[in-house]
Amino acid sequence: MMPKDQTFTLPIGLVLPSGKRLRRGRLRPIQVREERELLKDFRVYLEPDQILLLALEKSLTIEGLSKVTLAQLEDLSLIDLRFLERHYRQLNGYPTEIEEACFELSL
Repeated sequence: MMPKDQTFTLPIGLVLPSGKRLRRGRLRPIQVREERELLKDFRVYLEPDQILLLALEKSLTIEGLSKVTLAQLEDLSLIDLRFLERHYRQLNGYPTEIEEACFELSL
């Protein structure tokens, strides 16, 4: 069964230049084709941490925005970014940081 989109409310939210704070959105599972495209993006090799932002750019919508841009994602607080990372990992079937730590301890 395919995972479904997840709706969420960001802890802090994206603050627009107008001062308006956007917190509600939707995250959809990323497709294999999209992940392959990400691995071909030169920015991933220059800055490996960018892969999460690039994946979110493809799979995230925030109410009040027609499209979420990389610049807007870079403006998010670390709390919001970690929140989205946790949901992205869960939705796409990747182990969470806790699961990875437990695996490393078992080695």
